Amino acid sequence: MSAVAAEAHVSRPTLYRWFPTKALLLGAIAANETEQFDLGLQKLADSNPDPARRLDAALRYLVTYLEDSIGSDSIRVDPAFSLQSLGDSIEPHVASLARVLDNALDEIATVRDGVVTREQAAELLLRVAYSHYLVPSRNPDELIETLRAFTTSQRPPGSRSGFIAPQRDE
Repeated sequence: MSAVAAEAHVSRPTLYRWFPTKALLLGAIAANETEQFDLGLQKLADSNPDPARRLDAALRYLVTYLEDSIGSDSIRVDPAFSLQSLGDSIEPHVASLARVLDNALDEIATVRDGVVTREQAAELLLRVAYSHYLVPSRNPDELIETLRAFTTSQRPPGSRSGFIAPQRDE
């Protein structure tokens, strides 16, 4: 709590006035991260009306979101919180991903063929993205290409090649 207060440029009593316990502070951080995920995903969907492009953009977003939003340091600072946060966020993130991507998930052959639901596909993609956060890929572009191969999502014509980090609203 001392480190958080120092980073926020407030006194410890002020921090404790807003967040009486570490659990409440960490919960607020997790809620903010979930909101940021949803906002970024919606922005991505709004700018990609074509289902194939929307899915491709979502793959890039998923690979980079956690690393760009909270970084790998949080796993070293408080592994229990980081793992709990990921566990707590998967359900709302799956719901958000399935809702926002909607018919873009039908670009995945197993969804299109009725083998898995959109929600199951969204959960699998999120779990891969979460694993990238926990054990970063040496080359995020290769991970994105692997996800494209898995989803049978080829890079849409005219899309930029290479790694594109998501943009967050501050």
